[in-house]
Amino acid sequence: MPKLRTKSAIKKRFRVTKNGKVVRLYAGGAKLKAHKSRRTVRKYGKAVQTTGSEARMIKNSLGK
Repeated sequence: MPKLRTKSAIKKRFRVTKNGKVVRLYAGGAKLKAHKSRRTVRKYGKAVQTTGSEARMIKNSLGK
C-alpha cells in the first residue's frame, strides 16, 4: 500500500509540538488591523491549542 501524502494546506496552518499538541494561530489576524483594538491585535500573534477530534484528524493528515 502506498504512503499517504501530507496535506499541504494543513501543513501551512498547523504544527505539532514536541509533546504532541496541535497548535494554530487565531483566524482573521492577517488583515484589517487598523480598526481592531491593540488588545485584539496582540491576541492574533499568540498561538492557541487545538483539542479533541479535530486535533486527531490534523495529526493524521500530517502523518504524525
